[in-house]
Amino acid sequence: MFGFVPRQKHEFYFSEPVSKRRLMFVIKTNDEVGITSFVEMNRCAPKYLLALNVALTVTHLLIGVSSEKEHLKQVKNDHLNQSHNVPSANLQQLCPRGLRLWIPDSPEIQFVGFHVSINSPLIGASPSEFNTDLGRPTGGKWTFDIPDIYLQKGDSVFYWLHLVVGNHSRLRTDLSWNVPGNACADTNSSNFQCTESVTVTTKSPVCSGQLLFQDDFNNLNLESWQHEITASGGRHSEFQMFVNNRSNSFVRDGVLHIRPTLTKDVLGENFLFNGVLDLWGSSLPGERCTNPINNGCYKRALGGQILNPVVSAQLQTSRSFSFQYGVVKVRAKMPRGDWLWPAITLLPKHSAYGSWPNSGQITVGESRGNARYMLNEDPLGIQRVEMALNFGLQELIQDHQGLIKKYANSEEGWDTNFHEYQVDWTRDGFEFFIDGKSLMNVTPPIDGGFWSLGGFTADPYPANNIYQYGTKMAPFDQQFYLAISLSVGGISGYFPDSAENSPYPKPWNNTSPNAALDFWEQKESWIPTWTEENSNFQIDNVRVWALP
Repeated sequence: MFGFVPRQKHEFYFSEPVSKRRLMFVIKTNDEVGITSFVEMNRCAPKYLLALNVALTVTHLLIGVSSEKEHLKQVKNDHLNQSHNVPSANLQQLCPRGLRLWIPDSPEIQFVGFHVSINSPLIGASPSEFNTDLGRPTGGKWTFDIPDIYLQKGDSVFYWLHLVVGNHSRLRTDLSWNVPGNACADTNSSNFQCTESVTVTTKSPVCSGQLLFQDDFNNLNLESWQHEITASGGRHSEFQMFVNNRSNSFVRDGVLHIRPTLTKDVLGENFLFNGVLDLWGSSLPGERCTNPINNGCYKRALGGQILNPVVSAQLQTSRSFSFQYGVVKVRAKMPRGDWLWPAITLLPKHSAYGSWPNSGQITVGESRGNARYMLNEDPLGIQRVEMALNFGLQELIQDHQGLIKKYANSEEGWDTNFHEYQVDWTRDGFEFFIDGKSLMNVTPPIDGGFWSLGGFTADPYPANNIYQYGTKMAPFDQQFYLAISLSVGGISGYFPDSAENSPYPKPWNNTSPNAALDFWEQKESWIPTWTEENSNFQIDNVRVWALP
């Protein structure tokens, strides 16, 4: 606080810096009149203090003029009407990323300062996320480009302007702009033209390289993500039920967590053997069962058929976002814990070629949480992460037909750090990456496509070619949506009986009619491996771009 005592009571203070070199100096009188001036901040501290003293002295002299009340009245009127000479800004979302703000030049404008924040309201002339001070226009405009930000429909841009018009300093505050649906169609800019991408979404057309979907998990956005609610065990008869519950899916410190918990901790162990599980819920979004297959919505314990002993979550964009062809990047940390099965997948929106796996599945990344799970001396647990494509007729699949996959090993385990899992999906094929390094390329032949690539060309398969009326990319020529899940166990063979787990063997057999019961009865062997933080599937961010 700096001050002196002239003929009236005044308060003096310096606000937060308007920019790196400019400080806003405010005087508040007992008439509630605010006088604002701007002081240049010098690199040298003594010069900086001298500048402050000069500003105080000059302001003191201004206030001390004989007609003080008239002067203050004029200043008050100036500030009440300061936005009258401040032109409005034009805003343009740039393609494929970035934001442009500009105002037309006029002879009276001597200086323009832009102050911008994304999705964070600015109250008055408050500090902003991005800012710049301009001393001259370019091409008849005062232009501020922010090149490295990704915007999507619904984002809010908050901003304020500081102009020097003639000899007067002017502020225009509390301004905002909402990002429109078509990022590259704004006519305010003639420098950025939209080249339409081959990517298809529910909001097509889109521009080449446009960011289509982004979540940095500052909160759990239930408009973007819907929860699977079912006890079906999925297509692999897994042992968990999926619910919409903040004990199992939540955001903390900018990271999405999916946590496995035990059914008995909420409903009691007796419920597993004698209870009735009703997930039908209400008709409200987020409460109603989503998958009735295998008694997924209503299930009664009967003999060796116990209820699902584990509760977990699957989040998906099935009702909010889907796309065909594009670039997907997910930054994630895999969980550690015996028999945990984390997966990041793309699933078909319409199942155009029939039920799974007919219509395909794109596995962006999946793993097994076991610390010591070996198959033929190769690590099969947390040291391995897999990326894959599933397709073909279920009844015709033998061995590895209809499955193309590749894995990468990490001695320290995929649970120790976050890694970026990426899929480039084009009209010609796929390329899979981990941390920017290519892991697998898949290119189907023009003749036969994935039917041929999957090994279904020998008799009697050609007569059953369900992809013959699609493109060579069928079944991957349709729109898919994002799904992130944490499953447990299952009898599909993802946890093979032939693999060896240490220190305790696998507690169930994939051919057992009571696999979930067997799993639960050996709970003392695997529950200790689930630690609260390390056993959470953690997602830092998700992004999807249109193809360039």
